[in-house]
Amino acid sequence: MENPEVEPQSDNDRYIEKLETHIASTKEIVKYSLERFDILIISLSGGGLVVSISLVKDVIKDFNKIDHSLLKLTWIFFGASLVLNLFSQITSYYANQEEIKISKSLIRKKREKPAKYKIERLERVRKALNFFTTTLNAFCVLLFIAAIILLIIFMNTNI
Repeated sequence: MENPEVEPQSDNDRYIEKLETHIASTKEIVKYSLERFDILIISLSGGGLVVSISLVKDVIKDFNKIDHSLLKLTWIFFGASLVLNLFSQITSYYANQEEIKISKSLIRKKREKPAKYKIERLERVRKALNFFTTTLNAFCVLLFIAAIILLIIFMNTNI
């Protein structure tokens, strides 16, 4: 038997509850994604820089007599991967802030309250930021892979 004091949830209330849950899970996903991908790129690119510098310092006997261009390009690519990763963190943060605003705006709309933001505009901004984040992450990975390949070529020709 139903409790007469407790009103059954309306479709609107369930929808709002789902959006609020979505906001919380989006925040967790953002946190996890940023931690994992960024840590990986930062660790590997930083490690690549350290390994290549150690290589020059400890392994190559006569550094001044060899061509440094591949090694310098390797360092530039590792460094660029690190810098682009920083920018991707920034765009990802703002994309997810927009996602939260969209969900909160949908909640306000369902509660028949005036909207603080135009949802369509927020979605365009979020999509653009997500595109930039994805593009920057792709470049991070490509630069990292190119740096590894260049380092291998350098080592193969000079050691």
